[in-house]
Amino acid sequence: MIEHETAQIGQKALILRNGKCLVLEGAAQPGTWDLPGGRINQGENPETALHRELQEELGIKKCTVGETFFYDLWYRPNKTTICLVASFVDIDREDFLMSHEHLQYAWITKEELKNYEFFTPIMSTMIQRAFEYHESKNNGN
Repeated sequence: MIEHETAQIGQKALILRNGKCLVLEGAAQPGTWDLPGGRINQGENPETALHRELQEELGIKKCTVGETFFYDLWYRPNKTTICLVASFVDIDREDFLMSHEHLQYAWITKEELKNYEFFTPIMSTMIQRAFEYHESKNNGN
């Protein structure tokens, strides 16, 4: 018998610009931060889903989805397996039309990361690794 019978795929956008990463404060849990993104709906491909989420959450109509950078799995007590995938995304703006799901956005540096509480600890790890990867790529490593 399969222990984890249902699965959800969550997709997050790693939007890095000028040494900063875009994060969002959740309206349902004020003081808790997240990356833009959400669930992939049945029948959607990952890129289409990420475009939809960015338009819904931030009003972004044009973006370029880059390489998938990070993923993680975890299991909820209700036996739902969560697969979290993060991709680098390029956008052409720095101001946004916030949805009701979020209170505000912030562009944070790697050093500021420790000052933010994320809805799951893996989010902080993901952002830290994205900064490191981005720095090494820009340094030619």
